[in-house]
Amino acid sequence: LVVLVAALVSERARLGLTDRECIRQEVVARLSVRPMSHSHLTDSICRRWHEHDDFEPVLLEVADYDPPKSERMEQGKYRLRALVTAQQHTSLIHILVRGFSHADYEAALEQTRTTDKQNRGTEGGATSSVPGGSEGSVMMATPRIFAGINLLLHSPVLHHMIFNILCKVWCTRGITSVQVNMALWLLQAALETVGDVEEEEEPAPPSGPGVEAAAAAAAARGCAFTSRSILVNMGVRLPARNPMEDGAPD
Repeated sequence: LVVLVAALVSERARLGLTDRECIRQEVVARLSVRPMSHSHLTDSICRRWHEHDDFEPVLLEVADYDPPKSERMEQGKYRLRALVTAQQHTSLIHILVRGFSHADYEAALEQTRTTDKQNRGTEGGATSSVPGGSEGSVMMATPRIFAGINLLLHSPVLHHMIFNILCKVWCTRGITSVQVNMALWLLQAALETVGDVEEEEEPAPPSGPGVEAAAAAAAARGCAFTSRSILVNMGVRLPARNPMEDGAPD
């Protein structure tokens, strides 16, 4: 379920992206893992995109070409440019959702950390400005017409699932590294968009049969939270319990 929610709030191919932007997303995601030769890159991207007229221009826009270092049977490789490294953060979830291997995700995460260190200024701990987005942001911009989809990030049931996964990390019972990475990504995405919920919330809490039924259903499933704010829910002091008593989340 956490993979499904992450896919719904992160996938932009059908939420306003042009073909060129989709190609850019695919190329940046793959070069965030490691530098690639042209043939390797095209083999890893669907034909619709690598045969598109905009593929080569986009590749030259986001990557620099490193020629072979010897005369052996080697190919030159394309390396992600520094000007687009801000997009590496938004590419991380794309790597997980699109079925990349966990090793690819870890490689992209390590490369992103290295890039962040390189982008930090040396004077006074200042951070250099990187064009293309907010440094460290994991969310792509959502068209206003589709902004409501981000409300998925502010479900108390989802917050409970994130809390449950992170609590069970220590138990190693049915918790995979993919689930942990997804939970951490969803947590950061919820924190980044928490202001959207605060602006939309009414002064008085909603009420009515439908709301009460939803709250009762959530409570019946063991949901410990009631607020749509991740900041409020993560500040709730819950009664002590043995996490091994619960089954691992799906």
